[in-house]
Amino acid sequence: MRIASFIAAMIVVGLVTGCTDPLVRQVRDAATPQQWHAWAAGVLDRYGKMPTNAVGAAEVPASALPGFFRGVRAEYGGWQIYAWPASAGTPAHLFILDRGSFGSAGILVGPPTFSTTNPDDRGKTEQVYPGVYVRRI
Repeated sequence: MRIASFIAAMIVVGLVTGCTDPLVRQVRDAATPQQWHAWAAGVLDRYGKMPTNAVGAAEVPASALPGFFRGVRAEYGGWQIYAWPASAGTPAHLFILDRGSFGSAGILVGPPTFSTTNPDDRGKTEQVYPGVYVRRI
């Protein structure tokens, strides 16, 4: 009976607190939507026209990360930033990637009209703000 009560209490706590991914909370706590969008627009303006890599993205130096990003922790190996040009109805956006051997996490930032889903039904994509998403694979 005690175990059942404990499990029920944990379910209630999870429902009340929202069980949000820690990376989503960190992104939300780091900056407002306006700060994320303004930073992304500046980076895209500066680096978005650079030569792209084999998958079509321009690599952006880590020094371009804003000061407010300090509270967003990498879990796998460190942040890499890619600028994706606009294409086929998708606006230009940034993909900030923390790539690991057994998983990856990323933050996608574009204008407020930018939206994304999982490209191949792997992992999970969660909206933080309009135009700001966290993706886990």
